[in-house]
Amino acid sequence: MKQYSYKFIVYFVISLSACLTGFSQNPDIIRIKKDKGYVLFFQKGSRSDTLLKNRNNLFYMLVPDSLKANVLFSVENGQLIKTTNDSLVQLNYLPGLSYEYKYILKIEGQSTIFNKSNLPKNLRTKQGQYETLINGTSDFEEGKIRVQIRNTISSKLIDEFTFLIR
Repeated sequence: MKQYSYKFIVYFVISLSACLTGFSQNPDIIRIKKDKGYVLFFQKGSRSDTLLKNRNNLFYMLVPDSLKANVLFSVENGQLIKTTNDSLVQLNYLPGLSYEYKYILKIEGQSTIFNKSNLPKNLRTKQGQYETLINGTSDFEEGKIRVQIRNTISSKLIDEFTFLIR
């Protein structure tokens, strides 16, 4: 009789462990794919279409290295100013002025439009820094700032944002 109960207990323990293993869940794993195909421009903190000076006028501007040669930021009635962080910019209201921002590669006192294909192989890993280029006057409606992101190769508009100034 002991032999029969011993086999039953072993069989019960193995069956129970197999059932519990089948019902147990693996921890969720979240994998984030590094996407090199998108330009990101979004407000830091709470998002709003109304800008208040020195309150909500900070924006994240993230451009992958693969797209830096092909992206142009155009701002009417405003200016994007660099901050201490290379991906954080401040949008200031400057009525009547138009600015453009393009990534420029600076090499030993020279500057060139950021284009990796026209560089020697030893410099192709360098990153460009965005530079402010004045584009003249703007006839865009006062009290508003328009930010446009364009693809310079196709001249296609990637995205456009309009902000009210208070």
